[in-house]
Amino acid sequence: MMAAMKVSAIDMAISRLSLSRVSRAIWPMVLAMLVVLMLTTHVPSFSLFFHR
Repeated sequence: MMAAMKVSAIDMAISRLSLSRVSRAIWPMVLAMLVVLMLTTHVPSFSLFFHR
């Protein structure tokens, strides 16, 4: 999860955005990834659907 939020100082300097603004933009994607992770690991039919 933290890999998705890793932002370097160089990236922020190039984009001229603050860390708080970048973090707020990243959170929806982090939450979506967590939902998919929970579905994949806890609902067997969800993960088995992709094998068909």
